Amino acid sequence: MTIEDFLRGELEDPESGFSIGVNGAIAEFFRDASEPGAQFVDGVCTVCTPRGALRLRFPGDVRPVAVETPSRHPDHWQQRVAFCLEPGRAALSGRRTIAPLGRDDDALHPSGRDLDWFDLGLGIPHVDVCVRTGDTELIRLLHARRGRDLLREAREVVDAIIEQSPERVFVSRLGRIEVYTPIPVDETVTGPHTHLLPELLGKADAAGRFFPRGLVSCFDVYPASPTRSGTGAARAFDARRHARFQRALSVWGDPRFVEEKRRFAAWLGDGVLPQSGVPAADDLARTARRVALRQFAATAPGGAALGAWRECLEGADRPRDAPARKAR
Repeated sequence: MTIEDFLRGELEDPESGFSIGVNGAIAEFFRDASEPGAQFVDGVCTVCTPRGALRLRFPGDVRPVAVETPSRHPDHWQQRVAFCLEPGRAALSGRRTIAPLGRDDDALHPSGRDLDWFDLGLGIPHVDVCVRTGDTELIRLLHARRGRDLLREAREVVDAIIEQSPERVFVSRLGRIEVYTPIPVDETVTGPHTHLLPELLGKADAAGRFFPRGLVSCFDVYPASPTRSGTGAARAFDARRHARFQRALSVWGDPRFVEEKRRFAAWLGDGVLPQSGVPAADDLARTARRVALRQFAATAPGGAALGAWRECLEGADRPRDAPARKAR
């Protein structure tokens, strides 16, 4: 599987998501099936819709990392492919104060090249968080607050951005995501959108603990979960989506994680019950078992082994999870 093959498949699925950013400051891109699709030219992927745009390029040293983690919902799990670089290669401006940038010659819609462009100065080493605007009052305010810390010394700028909803532009070494939709105040939008949550800035990425050391994510893909199809009783397991991500996991995932999932699924298939003795070797193995349990339940619900393992791995007591005897 190549990166382009993977991206083509995910961009064709309207339930897959794409992001650039970190905890507390992130731009997310989604497209409807009715909106323009991706264009691939000389290794560069571009998608432009009325609600947002995305452009990606993958240098030879990019490192895809596929991970799965349990969702908060007890029957679901999350899928992600992080496209990573070494920190030195990923580094951008790292500005810590508001800075005017002139005009954005790389704007994905031509109209964006006529707007004033500002870095909000959030100090993220590998992501520049910016806005573009033609609003005279917002431009005047941003110039007046240049050189100031957005969150400590210029909170009025945050309020003005929420009110005016300028175009938001998140840039990394691998590309950019642009969002043109209004900033929602009391509701979550389903299309392209951004989040700025100061209380989360600087906090660790939960899935990032499974990345190889020395890598940072510069772009993320969140393949649609195979359990998202339909609603209520009509909700069905999408085997095609599941197989598509499992191929990516087999190529770009941690081999230990893949093997632990395979082994644990075999235990479930054989009806092996948990018993005290040998716990999972580490956090990675425990996560693999929890994901495998949910995936097995999605395709083969029921059975004594499944219920026992669910209580063992998901219950209040920490698990005692050695294979022991077969279910009767």
